[in-house]
Amino acid sequence: MESLENDMRKQISKQLKSNARYKRLFGKELICEDLPSFLMDKEERETVECFRSFTTY
Repeated sequence: MESLENDMRKQISKQLKSNARYKRLFGKELICEDLPSFLMDKEERETVECFRSFTTY
């Protein structure tokens, strides 16, 4: 059963890692592009902009 679980985990991981949108979750695009375009409130976008330089990629 554990072998089957490990195989399934590997398959799920492989599938997620091959997805471009999944990759954006762990890159600069999340803070620099995706989050600002998602937020509607100007104040929230300005707050996110303040954190742009605090992230590491």
